Amino acid sequence: ARRDVMGVVPGLLGIILFLAGLHFLSRRFERPSLPTSGTTPRARRRRLIFRVSALLVFLSLVGAGATYAIRESNPEKRFSRHLDRAAAYIEKNQLDAAVIELKRALAIHLDYARAHYTLGLIYLRRGELGAAQAALERVHALDPIHEGNAEELGRLYLRTGQAHRAIDFSRSLERRDPLQAHLLAAQALLLKGDLDGAERSLASALRINSRSNPAYRLRGDLNVLRRRHEQALKDYKQAIALNREDWLSYYATGRLLYQRGEREKAARAISTAVGLNRGFPLASYDLAHLYVRAGEPEKAVGVLRDFAGAGARA
Repeated sequence: ARRDVMGVVPGLLGIILFLAGLHFLSRRFERPSLPTSGTTPRARRRRLIFRVSALLVFLSLVGAGATYAIRESNPEKRFSRHLDRAAAYIEKNQLDAAVIELKRALAIHLDYARAHYTLGLIYLRRGELGAAQAALERVHALDPIHEGNAEELGRLYLRTGQAHRAIDFSRSLERRDPLQAHLLAAQALLLKGDLDGAERSLASALRINSRSNPAYRLRGDLNVLRRRHEQALKDYKQAIALNREDWLSYYATGRLLYQRGEREKAARAISTAVGLNRGFPLASYDLAHLYVRAGEPEKAVGVLRDFAGAGARA
């Protein structure tokens, strides 16, 4: 409220100074240039026109000042305006300005989960993982069923090696989203090296949804660790059948085929992964390496150039 009042004060001061100036000018116009006792009709008309004009200007300024004061004193309108500006800045990739606007919006409504979530995503893009975690955890506290937040927060725990926290978080999801809870637990247990626990979690996930693409991909990773290569290839194949855009399963298939000495098949699988996600460095480097080993350095150079171009565009 204090900031709203302070925002109106300069406008009021301007109006007061303007009125003082009008009063001074009006007195100057009223002062006769010759020492006569009367005034002509023309002079009276001029003074009347001046006063009416001054009144109109005054009313316009008062109206403008009142409109500004009302608009600035309405927190809901200011809140919406900050959110709109943040969205516009994000669209232009001006993330620093977007963060400022989101923080201004949160200064009005601290518990608005959507603004915290957007802040978390921006921090993730900027690599500020600690700030991202704090923002996403705040979202979970405010709105446990906020769309996309559980997945982002779980992925962040795994990315930062917080397996225990990811497991605890998965337990909080069991009632609301049991499939997501089991998938997150499986990834955390794989990170810890608990292969038996991960296998149980994946079995539970597949009982909930037998067509879960992430469950088959993760089970393929598990079977690679257990050296069950044939079963791993089957799991990756099933994951791809469920989602043709699953570049991770193509890449994992290529890596496994390369270990088995099937370089041509490996090159095809990794090439598909690169085509689906040119910004993934490991796939590009592995594919270039395969081409070099196959005696095709020109293709290797082309792959690395494409990757560099994708990075520059990003």
